[in-house]
Amino acid sequence: MMDPRFPIGASLADGAFVVEERIRGEVTRGLYRGRDRAASSGSVLVTIGTGQQRPFRDTARDLSLPVDGIARLRHVGPLAEDPSFHALVEDEPAGAPSSERARRLAPRAAVSLALEVGRVLVNARAARWELPHLRPELVYVLEQGGRVKMTAIAPRAEPFLAGAAPASPGVPPLFEAIYAAPEVLALAPPSGKADVFALCGCLAYWATGEPPFQGDTPLGQLTALHKGARRPFGGPAELAAVLAAGLELDPARRLTLSALMEELARLVVSEGLR
Repeated sequence: MMDPRFPIGASLADGAFVVEERIRGEVTRGLYRGRDRAASSGSVLVTIGTGQQRPFRDTARDLSLPVDGIARLRHVGPLAEDPSFHALVEDEPAGAPSSERARRLAPRAAVSLALEVGRVLVNARAARWELPHLRPELVYVLEQGGRVKMTAIAPRAEPFLAGAAPASPGVPPLFEAIYAAPEVLALAPPSGKADVFALCGCLAYWATGEPPFQGDTPLGQLTALHKGARRPFGGPAELAAVLAAGLELDPARRLTLSALMEELARLVVSEGLR
């Protein structure tokens, strides 16, 4: 008989990894913390869903993301205890998700963090990768000397689950807030600016403690996004202008990544930012 706690205790890759703790979601669409049995320390993130619709090697290739600042992909394959469930394993970065901070960041600190993450996006673009599913829950940070610094990004949960066979319509989404660009949510062809939208959504969260669009549920925020109904922003006007340009619903009018990085670099030394 299968353990009623399943998938807790389940293993992958001939026992190399074991699932130990649920972070969010559930077995048909869930994010878990696991352990590499060969490592003396550190943990891994395990995204579990229904069966992938493509071969594992193709999924692993498309989600490899071998870029500095992005957590290492470790494995893609079935759970040993029930091979109808497939999982992706990536290293869990040091620190904790930026979404777990108890308070918002001061504007300058929020911009500094966005600059760090933006540099990873620039390097990913140079290697022909894009991170349209960037969100605060997957950006890990440490507090050092009074500063919040990024350690790494673990960005693969949502694109991995997007490749799975559809789960039951009653299964809730993995995350409770929306940061993805409208073209990503609509499954439209890549715009080349979806990572800009996602990063600006994260920046809005870091500066305010709330997702960028109104609504208390994913559905409510989705509706607000399509209406352009952002939450009021009471921070510095310079930062508000950058957020507005980066969260532009029309990709053609949205800031480019290089322009966003220039604006963030200017803001972080601006006298108007506290």
